[in-house]
Amino acid sequence: MGFPARNVPVLSQIIPISSHIFDFKALTAYSCHMIKLHTITSIFILALFSCQPQEEGKKIISQIPESGTLKSREVGLANAALMPYKIVVSADKAVVLDQGKENLFKVYDLPDFSFQYAFGNIGEGPDEFQYVNGNSLKIHGEHLVVLSGTQLIKIKLHAEKATWEEQHTLISDTGGPINGLHLVNDSVYVADIGDAKPGAPEHRLVHLGRNEELVRFGEYPEPAAWENRDQANLFRDYGKRTVANPEDGRLAAFYLFQNQIRLYGADGELLQEIEVKSSSKSASDEEMWIYRADPIASSERIYVLYIGMPKKEVEENSQTFRPHLEVWDWEGNLLDRFRLDQPITTFTYAEEFKKLYGISFFKEDVLFEYDLK
Repeated sequence: MGFPARNVPVLSQIIPISSHIFDFKALTAYSCHMIKLHTITSIFILALFSCQPQEEGKKIISQIPESGTLKSREVGLANAALMPYKIVVSADKAVVLDQGKENLFKVYDLPDFSFQYAFGNIGEGPDEFQYVNGNSLKIHGEHLVVLSGTQLIKIKLHAEKATWEEQHTLISDTGGPINGLHLVNDSVYVADIGDAKPGAPEHRLVHLGRNEELVRFGEYPEPAAWENRDQANLFRDYGKRTVANPEDGRLAAFYLFQNQIRLYGADGELLQEIEVKSSSKSASDEEMWIYRADPIASSERIYVLYIGMPKKEVEENSQTFRPHLEVWDWEGNLLDRFRLDQPITTFTYAEEFKKLYGISFFKEDVLFEYDLK
């Protein structure tokens, strides 16, 4: 289909492209490997849900809101990313992660997206990164939080430059990179447990400064008697993105290849397990489906990209593919599902401006602004 030979962002890491629109290999392996160049092989009303049925302790959502199409405003970017991978925002800045050879991070001023500066290179020298895990990239307060293997780096974003301020070596039970890290607050993070075993915990909460594990929680399912599921497949099949409520630390895990969501308390206690019924998927359909990616949380809402189709179908329709934006509350209600008018591959939400900013792998010099007011 004539795609350029390069990696794609997180939806960016969901679906391969040799036909692809997203880099499925990275997420199916659920890896946190380095940003590198290689050939692409790679989200009605509350009353409706107040009477959702329950099944074995799960909340079952079968009535899906159809909230129309969100129309974007196209914003040109100076010093645009050659290979846009991820976008994150603070109160007054936006940072775009670029998969190009140098200047990994492009910093823009909000709300007009005027270019400020670029920084960060792959390398072994001072203030360089061996690699960057885009899925765990966050802005926390005035800091850009970068995960590189087992190193968490906090970078202060000044008006005219960025400076390295903190670096922490993290717990790794496999000796490999940390997966699915999300900074809950200044001192605690949540991450996936890499040693995936049936019936064993999925997540851990860790105190950052003390490098001390606080609790393990969640649970991988036990395989049915006829299943032969090895560790690698279990970790892949139950790959997820976890976000935290910035006010009270509650957690929400959105699964990539399972049509479900889990809500936890700040202490890891399971509050609610939600299954979303899909009328379009046959029970006998063995094709791997892609569901939700790239959740962004505020204290009241969670915004997440919804794909809702087989990987193969996305590959075959990558030129015309349009994801949905789902809006959830922290009580597990699906409030809205909007279709987006652009092939957004990753996005972020600016609480102060009530705007969603999306970027697409296929349009290098622009971003798309959605007004959610």
